[in-house]
Amino acid sequence: GMADGSGSGSGGSEPGRAGMVRIGVGARLFGALAFNGLVAFLIGLGAYIAFDGLHAGITKVTSEQFPAVVASAKLERQHQRIMRTLEQLALSEENFGRETIKQGLADQLDGYDRLLAELDSADGRQAQRIAGLKLQRDEILRLRDAIDRGVAARITARRALADRTRDVRRMADALAEPALRGVEDAGVQRWLAMAERLLFLIASVHQAENSFALARLADSAAAQLAALDGAVPAGAVSERLARLAEGMRSVVEGDRSVFRQRQAELQAPEMLNGPVDRVNQVSL
Repeated sequence: GMADGSGSGSGGSEPGRAGMVRIGVGARLFGALAFNGLVAFLIGLGAYIAFDGLHAGITKVTSEQFPAVVASAKLERQHQRIMRTLEQLALSEENFGRETIKQGLADQLDGYDRLLAELDSADGRQAQRIAGLKLQRDEILRLRDAIDRGVAARITARRALADRTRDVRRMADALAEPALRGVEDAGVQRWLAMAERLLFLIASVHQAENSFALARLADSAAAQLAALDGAVPAGAVSERLARLAEGMRSVVEGDRSVFRQRQAELQAPEMLNGPVDRVNQVSL
């Protein structure tokens, strides 16, 4: 019985020792891996610090030894910014946006001048190139002014055309009034039908996509207006019809006519095409 007890006692300690051995191997393995990881991290950190120092050193050497190269690279970046802003200016649709973009452009041009001065002081031998860059800056200013004029013309024409369109809408409402529609006079109804035809011609101005189509439309409207003038019937509403005809005349004829405004709107992109194309060609 005692032999059995001692046998089972010694047998019970074997798995305990094996567990300790296993834990010991695991701990050593983990320690080795952790150490390797730490070494790798320190090597990486050292390499990063060395590279960062090298990069800073190169930048410093480049700045000190080749200041003209650095100034030139900055100038190139600033030039690209200015070109992008000029393109934004060409796309602006209202005056507030236009003024905001112009202010940003003025700041960018000031920065361009500062960089030109840096380049000048950095390398006296670059006199010829700097003279060329100053000429290019003058061209950028001319392009800015040309683009701004084109955009201003487009905005003004669109606004004026919108005003005229509102006038036409008011006239259409006046023609549709029951007080006129209810007049049982064939002459009056015929006149109203002619006036509607004229309003239709005026409203078609937005579909005219070139000067030729616009001129034909303006001629048709002028002829219709003349026919309307000569056909105002006598009677109770004749004064009212004459006033309507006068309102239509202001929309069809003169400098503020709907046709002139549409013409100005069509010409604005033509004003912009040349300068915008040139923006894409001008490079340092």
